[in-house]
Amino acid sequence: MLDLYALDLHRPPDATHSSMLGASHPFTYKHLFDRAGRRSRPPGVARGQMSIQCAAFDAPAAAAEERTTDMASLVVGRMLAGHPAQVGRVGTILHAQCTLDQQMLSSTCLRLRHDHLPDVPRYATIGQLGTAGVATALRLAACTPHPDSTNRPLTCISASDKWIAPFVKNFPDLLTFGDAAAACLAAPSGGRAYAIAHVLDMELLARPLPYDLWTAPASVQEDFIFAGVQECAERVRRRSDFRRADLRLIGDAMIAPLGERLAGSLGMARLADAAPTHLSSASALFSIGAAIEAAAAREQIIDALVWTASLSGQAAAMLVRCRPDALRTPTGWTARS
Repeated sequence: MLDLYALDLHRPPDATHSSMLGASHPFTYKHLFDRAGRRSRPPGVARGQMSIQCAAFDAPAAAAEERTTDMASLVVGRMLAGHPAQVGRVGTILHAQCTLDQQMLSSTCLRLRHDHLPDVPRYATIGQLGTAGVATALRLAACTPHPDSTNRPLTCISASDKWIAPFVKNFPDLLTFGDAAAACLAAPSGGRAYAIAHVLDMELLARPLPYDLWTAPASVQEDFIFAGVQECAERVRRRSDFRRADLRLIGDAMIAPLGERLAGSLGMARLADAAPTHLSSASALFSIGAAIEAAAAREQIIDALVWTASLSGQAAAMLVRCRPDALRTPTGWTARS
């Protein structure tokens, strides 16, 4: 349904954290501490509170001055620099995010258009979908006009997140979110051999939580997340030749052993996780990158079931065929021309 031609990944260096909340930037989200915003911040975070102490943990952390939009522009700029001839073929910009930029009123998709693709006629930012935003963007990219019918068949897809207080970065015993960004170039499948990967099938799911996110035990939340991802994977199974011996599972890294549990229920082997923490909106693209790396290392095509999930109830599963002839770049992958 979709060909991927380039991939760029940005994972800031790990830092040691001792607060459950994201980076402390007072007044960045000051509206959340006003009366009208109190229902939009975690209920256990008091007005003006910038930290909640917890056991030390390591997670990727963007620099203090590095905004969400900066990270998105970085990965898109690096990716397009390696494909100057393709810039004029990009017809759509789609950006996915879980978190708000440090400058709340900024528009990431417009920043990307201004910085790199000023002639693109279609652009949108996809939010409020948790980490299923990238899967949603990929599905929308598959609906764009076929490459043979337009001069602008490519979609530039990006995802970036930076966790800032009062939003929670670490959920003990369940998962830790890391700051990260990623971007890819995609187009509806045209049978071209020079893609780095092919998205063959996809399933998304969004469900309301049957419990309170902030107080429910980690085991209850894990069971709910597991059920959603399993449902997505089973739907893909029913539509696809899903019983190949070399099919591998790869997805979000969670502290809870959700990957092992899912692999056991599906009877599948696992690829190594792309990172020890959940890389937020960019996590699915990091997983695809890890699967491409495995295909290149083994010099054979790898079919991977890439899954992603959010604490807010969204889940997605994608069947991705990764090519061994993808070319490694300093920060990602590109196709042979």
